[in-house]
Amino acid sequence: MLSISPISSSAGGAANYYLTEEKNLALPDATLEKNDNAKDGEENYYLKEKSAEPNTQWFGKLAEQEGMLGKPVEEAQLKNVLDGTLNENSLKTKNDNARNGFDFTFSAPKSLSLLSLVGGDKRLIAAHDEAVKFSLGHIEQDAAQARQTDPKTKAISFENTGNLLFAMVRHKTSREEDPQLHTHSLTANMTKDNEGTLRALASCFKQKGGIINGTGERVYNHQKYYTSLYQSALARSVEQMGYQTRSIANNLFEIEGVPESLLETFSTRSQQIKEQTQAMGLDSQAAKDVAAKDTRKSKEYTDESTLFEQWQSKVAQSGFNLTGFVASSMEKDTTTHTPKLEVAAIDAVNRAISHASNTHNSVNYAKMVESATLELTEGQKLNALDIKLALDKVIEQGGLIPLDKEG
Repeated sequence: MLSISPISSSAGGAANYYLTEEKNLALPDATLEKNDNAKDGEENYYLKEKSAEPNTQWFGKLAEQEGMLGKPVEEAQLKNVLDGTLNENSLKTKNDNARNGFDFTFSAPKSLSLLSLVGGDKRLIAAHDEAVKFSLGHIEQDAAQARQTDPKTKAISFENTGNLLFAMVRHKTSREEDPQLHTHSLTANMTKDNEGTLRALASCFKQKGGIINGTGERVYNHQKYYTSLYQSALARSVEQMGYQTRSIANNLFEIEGVPESLLETFSTRSQQIKEQTQAMGLDSQAAKDVAAKDTRKSKEYTDESTLFEQWQSKVAQSGFNLTGFVASSMEKDTTTHTPKLEVAAIDAVNRAISHASNTHNSVNYAKMVESATLELTEGQKLNALDIKLALDKVIEQGGLIPLDKEG
């Protein structure tokens, strides 16, 4: 799931907060190792604790251009970036009242958090990282904009730049100290225009002409779409690992076979947010983001070994063999998935086009994927990747004509 919030604190305060939020926790990583020396009747796998692995990295076209791609995020550099300075370059114009950027937070399904953080399946953490990058790549491609003002006419225009800078910071606990794999994708308020000048991200308070302008405005408008991309890419990787998935509301999923009672045991924050949104009488993702902020408390940090033991104890009390479940998936043969055009996906796309054409003569790509995925699949198990492939095929065949330019 994707949640969005502006980075409103000072650059130094934000850099310190995100990079040190779990530093005091120092929760060890646990990986499920194969026991090649196991005797008959003994477990073939065992949990091995090791030092925590790096949990930060730079991502995005700007990171690639500046030689930062994949490197760890250091606090001093993150402070400079959020303050509008990228290496030797500073924003051409800077509004002292402007936000420092956005926090796009991607949260993994609870079952995946349990299997990876308590059950030791590190493949799932790698899959989460890649799914986050997949969605961020689309955000970068679709939403990165700079705002230009003609010096003579003062006319305002918006330039699609296709480059952003993300500081990915992965955390593994909720504020109630439940296992919760999530990544804060700190998006700096900067992009390079077509001339290579570093500019602030565009914002647009007054939309017109049916086109959404402004980086933040575009991501907010297509929040469900980017959530679907993350969830769909992650679900596909999970299934390749030998797990099965089950769909739940709004194109989200859980891993089949993990007891619902165990998920509820480790879902304190979800229950708090649900109660708050019910009290508000709202059920949108925006309402959930507000509820999450309203019910958020300062994180507490239990001793690392104590917390991990508490997690394992709760799993043991449930009677569910979590490590055995992970080991079973590792024993299953998996094959690389080759994308193929699903008939059901084509049908869903055609229904979405037919539905939209009743009231519009132009449609938005992301909204079409969102509509076909969430509303018009007629009970089929389809994800956003299936829908995107089908929609691209319809465009290739001329069923829809891309409007590359305004008008």
